[in-house]
Amino acid sequence: MEPSGSVADYLASLPAGLAPSLLPAGALRAWQAASGALPLALGRHVLLERRLAPEGERIDLHLAVPRRAAAHPFLQSATAGNAVSAFAQRWRDESVCGAREVDHIWLSYDFTGGVLTRPHLYVRADRSPRASLRALLAPLLPGPVAEDLARSLQAVPPRPTYVGLVQRRPAPLQLRLIWYLPRREALPLLDRVGWPGEREPVDRWLRIVAGPVTGVGLVLDVYRRPSPHLGVEFMNGPHSLPWSEVLGRLVTEGLCLPGQQADLLAFPDLTLQRPAWPYPLQSGPAGAGQAVGALRRRLSHLKLNFAPGGRPILKAYLSLKHGWLCHPAALAGER
Repeated sequence: MEPSGSVADYLASLPAGLAPSLLPAGALRAWQAASGALPLALGRHVLLERRLAPEGERIDLHLAVPRRAAAHPFLQSATAGNAVSAFAQRWRDESVCGAREVDHIWLSYDFTGGVLTRPHLYVRADRSPRASLRALLAPLLPGPVAEDLARSLQAVPPRPTYVGLVQRRPAPLQLRLIWYLPRREALPLLDRVGWPGEREPVDRWLRIVAGPVTGVGLVLDVYRRPSPHLGVEFMNGPHSLPWSEVLGRLVTEGLCLPGQQADLLAFPDLTLQRPAWPYPLQSGPAGAGQAVGALRRRLSHLKLNFAPGGRPILKAYLSLKHGWLCHPAALAGER
């Protein structure tokens, strides 16, 4: 079959040897079936999200979309959904959103079967003044959710790094706010936003896998008030514990299997100079071809998901990308 330039073709072209404990073949085939309608012209950076330990074979998928693709027809399609379409219209209008304020977004797909569901939307927010961020997003939100955004922005000194618009029907649209900050500032921020969950388990796990100045990401869902559910992300930054030490502690705690630990440590920072990619990527809706550089694959980050009364669930985010995209929480100079 002739390649179509979709994320499905991209996944099908991945090099052999990806560890099945991380990316089971059946789960990847399911994503190939689901993502034929998702054009890779939107962006070249894919994150595959894998639950670890005995949490099953589910894989979720996230696609970074740079601003140069803001006018791509997919973002206005029914497949993208109303929230993405409405945001894209405002995003490409420089009188509403400056070119540098939101340089990329993420489309986040939960795997629910053999069709492409409507994505959650994550908007980069750390470069936008609070007033600009409210002006950009508030017209897209129902009244109570717009109030949640205004209240959350007023609650803490720093802006969130990302603002997510998360829709899980029949639940109402919710905000997901992500802050990256040093570990020692994490619990004070949870206090300022009024997070209702237990502090002691979160503090314990933070001490297990992060030093006091290690950068962590706090992921909070908000609808009228913060949810007791919490995500904590760990990047491999200059002040972080080495991945080998972090994963060793997580294996000891039973959140990661030894085989998964070995495969994760073998996965990061491999650049493949001759990727199995049979045709040029598209740089935009006009279809101008562009030569493909090396495929870089790496372990992007780990995430602990906390729910009331239970042990956290560990997830790994595996990065596959051609070309560079600056991530606000990445190492200095990392792109």
